[in-house]
Amino acid sequence: MIKENDESPQPLFNDMVRFPNLEKLYIRGVQCKELWNNQISDDSFCKLESLILKDCDNLQHIALSHMWKRLQDCLETLEVKSCYSIKIIYESDGTVAKSSNLRTLDLRDLDNLRHIWRYDNLPNIPFPNLRYIKAVRCSRLDMLFATFMAKFLEQIEKLAVGSCEDMELIVGHEECEEVTGNTITFFGLTTLRLYNLPKFKSFLPEKYSTEFPSLDDSSKIEPDQGNQSAEESEGETERLDREIEEADCESEVESEGQSEGE
Repeated sequence: MIKENDESPQPLFNDMVRFPNLEKLYIRGVQCKELWNNQISDDSFCKLESLILKDCDNLQHIALSHMWKRLQDCLETLEVKSCYSIKIIYESDGTVAKSSNLRTLDLRDLDNLRHIWRYDNLPNIPFPNLRYIKAVRCSRLDMLFATFMAKFLEQIEKLAVGSCEDMELIVGHEECEEVTGNTITFFGLTTLRLYNLPKFKSFLPEKYSTEFPSLDDSSKIEPDQGNQSAEESEGETERLDREIEEADCESEVESEGQSEGE
């Protein structure tokens, strides 16, 4: 774990350090605006599987495009919590990115987050292997992703959105999009939790329909619970985490039982 209290205009990591075998990185309380400069050694962070950022109020970007291209080869889990200045999670330079290995995206207490990824001129989907998305207390986030991207995210298994004050749609329209009115099917989605979303209108815009053929009976859609306190919201988040972990354990047990039976 890296902790830092002194405000610094310099990136946290530069070409003077090398981490060729680092797999997990937890950064808390750093005051720098960037994590990496553009001269990081080619063999650094190339095995990083888990990145957790917390209480980094001055941080402007998770990574710039040159580092995202490297992280997409290895990063499987990204957690960003209480980082006030973050507005966008993924930013592209407009070139075609590699298929990412990212499977878990956990976003909490990001007061200025506007986009998970920016859609303008994005040539492909940055996270095609996502399985679990959580967005909690991201007050300015009004939707998770655009309709044209939804068909590329049919593999998502677990989705939890709570206490996002401006959230109106889970899947919404960008201004440049043409309204097609298709049915979007989330084949892999087994667990869905929507709670405390005071402006919530619908999962999809009008003229669209959606199907969840694999959704389990325990999924809950309770967007109009009213305003929860921070303690209530955090308690709900922790409860959802436990439920999802229990569901994962049950699935693993069932899979092992089926394997033994074969």
